Amino acid sequence: MSAGYAAQIQLQSVFPENDPAARQKRLSAARAVMSVVHGVEDVDPRLLHVFLGLMWTPVYEVLGLEKRRLQEASDTRNSIHMQQEMDVLLCTMKRIGRVFPQFMALHIERFQK
Repeated sequence: MSAGYAAQIQLQSVFPENDPAARQKRLSAARAVMSVVHGVEDVDPRLLHVFLGLMWTPVYEVLGLEKRRLQEASDTRNSIHMQQEMDVLLCTMKRIGRVFPQFMALHIERFQK
């Protein structure tokens, strides 16, 4: 599931950020992945495959772009919600990163700047 949505995000990323249809498709895919992320929040990270964490990288990027768009529109409530989703995703990626540091370190480091 995550792989398909990550691929969809990557494919839609060839379109400009301001293309409403592509933006909506990317956001829908990111939200679908977040349902998976919420489902594994309490799972032992040793039971999760490293590819999950790697595939979630574009999801984090989409959420970040949407947060910025919401901030620019002065939509504070939804911007805060988007940040909370980003925090959950990053926390889950860090948990996977503690098990697979050689694969996840660069991805996680990129989002902590």
